[in-house]
Amino acid sequence: MKFDEKIFESKVLKPGSAILGEVTALERLKLREPDFSLLSVDERMGKYVAIEGIDGSGKTTLSTMLCQRLKMFGKLCETVKEPFYEEVKSLLAKMPNMNPIAEAYLFAADRLLMHSTELVKLLKDKEKRIIIGDRSYLASLVYQTARGAPLEVVLSLNSYALEPDLVILLDVDPNIAWERLKKKDDRQLRHLEDKEKFQKLRENYLWLARAITFPPIVVIDASPQPEEVLEDSLNVLRRKGII
Repeated sequence: MKFDEKIFESKVLKPGSAILGEVTALERLKLREPDFSLLSVDERMGKYVAIEGIDGSGKTTLSTMLCQRLKMFGKLCETVKEPFYEEVKSLLAKMPNMNPIAEAYLFAADRLLMHSTELVKLLKDKEKRIIIGDRSYLASLVYQTARGAPLEVVLSLNSYALEPDLVILLDVDPNIAWERLKKKDDRQLRHLEDKEKFQKLRENYLWLARAITFPPIVVIDASPQPEEVLEDSLNVLRRKGII
């Protein structure tokens, strides 16, 4: 699908806000979003950094190395990975031809469960932990839309997800990413790894980096060795005041 940047200029109502059928302009003015959030600004003590990129870009490797290095610096750090629940991963693996909107709902449900039970608890910790997320809701904006789900639907489904304080987007040539994937034996959800779509997925990620102002997205070249990518990422964290 072709992205339209105007989608970010209009208000996307959260699930539960929509009214079935035609509504007048006056009725539309009366619409209100549900007054709900998983975590208030005052409760948020820690920092949440999401690592994004196409499959084979090195997200999991960087997430692990980054948290290990932060611990060496004396920081409290935890990692979370999406999808989070094994039951969700199992269902996705069993149904590779799942309707893309149903798939978007499933990813959003997994994300909301993880955020409401795990991420909220970690971010509320007064020890001010740094949480490194291996993927975030941005992955659904890229992958589920590429599979056919409307962008506005995916945005709406993820409107209660906690926003990262920073997103590091690992950008890499699709051919390099594919060669890396072929060396991995423990790959899950392989139906989402479509080499023919890798370039389009990469373009969609880069488009998001240009179109979204918050959360801030910093693009890093992920083609060098992991240690170099790690050092570049640490420099970004310093520059953005995360560490």
